[in-house]
Amino acid sequence: GMAAKAQMDRPDAALVLREFQWAASMLGHACRRAIWMMAKYEGKQDEAMSQALAAEADQLIAEHTVIWHDRNRPGGFRESVERLEKMKADYLS
Repeated sequence: GMAAKAQMDRPDAALVLREFQWAASMLGHACRRAIWMMAKYEGKQDEAMSQALAAEADQLIAEHTVIWHDRNRPGGFRESVERLEKMKADYLS
């Protein structure tokens, strides 16, 4: 996509690109989560979708973990990942 063609003259260019790609993945996940929540609210929970979203959440958490530790000090990581873990738990309940 366009992000891949962007040239950044900075030492952390690869990390910045990775952060943008993660943010785009999170936005896509948020859209699929909204559809999942609407179906759940209507009493039409889709088990396959729940499992797919849980697997996607695992990937988002793994990538978040790498990016966080490349960019930040360890402090605050636990809190930042807890929100994602809670999101994942919703799919499995």
